[in-house]
Amino acid sequence: GDVNVAGVGSGGTGSGPATTFLLAGRVADGYLINAIIFLDKNNNYRLDEGEPFAITGDQGAYKLDVAAADVGKYPLVVLALRGATIDMDDNLPVKNSYILSMSKESVHAVAENFISPISSQLREMMETGKYASMEQAAEVLRIKMGLPPGTNMLQDYVAQKNRTIHVVAQNMTALLASQMEQALTKDGTVDVNLYRGIMSALNEAIPLLGDASAESK
Repeated sequence: GDVNVAGVGSGGTGSGPATTFLLAGRVADGYLINAIIFLDKNNNYRLDEGEPFAITGDQGAYKLDVAAADVGKYPLVVLALRGATIDMDDNLPVKNSYILSMSKESVHAVAENFISPISSQLREMMETGKYASMEQAAEVLRIKMGLPPGTNMLQDYVAQKNRTIHVVAQNMTALLASQMEQALTKDGTVDVNLYRGIMSALNEAIPLLGDASAESK
């Protein structure tokens, strides 16, 4: 069935093709259906008035209408909503609300923007100011996850059937969701410092989050 919320499909209030751009991609732990995706113009991780948004559809796909000038200027944020967002890994509603994102450096007009626990972790690594570039952060994360050199860290690991990344992503999501209640208030306000603290702790735990059946360190 069509899970798009009526009238919310496209989001944004652009004025024609000259000034707007359609950002497209997918959202995953497994693909997430019925999640809210938006351009976070004030870095508060919540959907505010005037921020373009959309609802993810089949296979976690979204199309987000944004001002052309805003592409690469602001991060994308996804809110998976408890009881409403469906995770296609098990086709069940998520048990806890949680937030994923993609750093402004990674948002591209021409490519699919795949938002996942991995893109979220890369964004939070960039927010620390410890990394000179997204490439550097991605390389550090790649090594931490024990992935082969040259791995595209922003790949759609579901479509690519990259089991190794998918398992780590699932475990990251489970941990994030279990901690998220503290950082997300009932009215949707996000305690940014707390959220970033959770993501930082998750980052430290990544070497432990691989496939248990794989060779452990």
